[in-house]
Amino acid sequence: MTYKALHDRFDLPPPPALTVWSLARSHESQRAWLPDFPASAAPVEELRRFLIDCVAPKLSPGVRIQLKVIASISAVLIGTHVVQLALRARRTPFSLFRRIQRPYGVLIVPEAITVVTAFGTVFCTCHLALIWTFVVSAQERRPVKCMWIWLTATWFPLAWAVYFYVVGWVYVRPRARASATSDLSRRSSQRTVVRRHGLEAWAINAAMLGAPVTHWALLMVPICLADRRWQSALASHVAWEERWGSSKDLDREMLLQAQQVWYAIVASSRYAALAFALWAVSAFVLAAAIIMSGNAITSYSGTTCDDVKLAEPQHSDSAGQRAQPTEGTASSSDAAPPIQLGCACRSAAVATVEVPDRRYHRVLQKLLVEFILQWVLMAGASLFLCGVALAVSILCTPQYEANHFEALEMPCLLAANYMALCVSLLFHSLQLGKLRGSMDFDSLATTTRGDRSRHGDAADLELDTGAGRGDARASPS
Repeated sequence: MTYKALHDRFDLPPPPALTVWSLARSHESQRAWLPDFPASAAPVEELRRFLIDCVAPKLSPGVRIQLKVIASISAVLIGTHVVQLALRARRTPFSLFRRIQRPYGVLIVPEAITVVTAFGTVFCTCHLALIWTFVVSAQERRPVKCMWIWLTATWFPLAWAVYFYVVGWVYVRPRARASATSDLSRRSSQRTVVRRHGLEAWAINAAMLGAPVTHWALLMVPICLADRRWQSALASHVAWEERWGSSKDLDREMLLQAQQVWYAIVASSRYAALAFALWAVSAFVLAAAIIMSGNAITSYSGTTCDDVKLAEPQHSDSAGQRAQPTEGTASSSDAAPPIQLGCACRSAAVATVEVPDRRYHRVLQKLLVEFILQWVLMAGASLFLCGVALAVSILCTPQYEANHFEALEMPCLLAANYMALCVSLLFHSLQLGKLRGSMDFDSLATTTRGDRSRHGDAADLELDTGAGRGDARASPS
């Protein structure tokens, strides 16, 4: 059999045994057999090029140009993120997290806008470094140190940005229906999860901050194992070059040492495949979390003033006596607390419980449309960046003809998706800033502690905000 010719001729050991990750390699000829190098005119030089291709990326000139174009766009995005962070730090104190005082302790709440922008900047920077590392390595034909760490660990800033973005929305999500209802018994039955399970603030903070740390530790295990075997392959390749680089004829010992390089790379690829599989699961979970947070906003935007009992204004007749409420209108003692937007006030007898009004409903509907537009822009940006990079590579490398497009490598597709995600992060931060200016979630307060004697457990239905100023506030009477 031709694929075993070299192994049979020099009595070489067979490829490593099949594993559970070898589902796509069912046929014997698809396994890691060394090619038949003696069939070429310079077998040692052919073996040397084979090993260099294994440890160093092989990118065509067109692909390198595509990656440089995308790296330039990444640099522009980095500058945009830095300017946005600088403007935000100039207006407000810069902080990634904020402390919120709650009856059960102090919560650590992520600043959604700042976290998304900051981690987006880190992600774009790592992506830019990744592109230039591989481009320079391909041009100089030298191995990439820590290749699997470059390919798998650059996702962490993006994952953390999405995670803290979702957590920020969870804290900012108003419980409109529960807070607006005047049925106090229903309010008492709808206590928060914290009250029902007796959790403390430190446990919530530990769970919120421990989730990304656990995810990082879980992924770093296969990544480190893959990098360890990759470093072993690089060391074996350096030893092979020093010993056999000037040889002219093949022998069994030379091929055995070349097998060590080849099989170490195969072993590292198994753990890298496991890391990529875990990343796929993580991406699915984060996407589901984003959809669920969007559903929470959707359910909130469906709540209008028709769902709650509004307080009727009190009128006085000409004699100065208070007019009686008309039929079908709640009395002053049963009326719901006055509805305020953007501020917290209280009277001597009635505490303010703020609920969304029609302006909130319109703003949130607009926000949902913009979020849908964001995903459309992300897909369009990916295709556009691929087209731009491909067009530049064609113009700069005229040797590509029509019949060569089938063999044209397209790693820029992955890089363009990277950039589309960066554009998505920037779009998210801009939309969150627009939302912050349109309706101040920070001013959505709840009842004060002094009014709990009247409202009982209704004060437990607190609204956690993403900026940390969601504590109860009262104006002087």
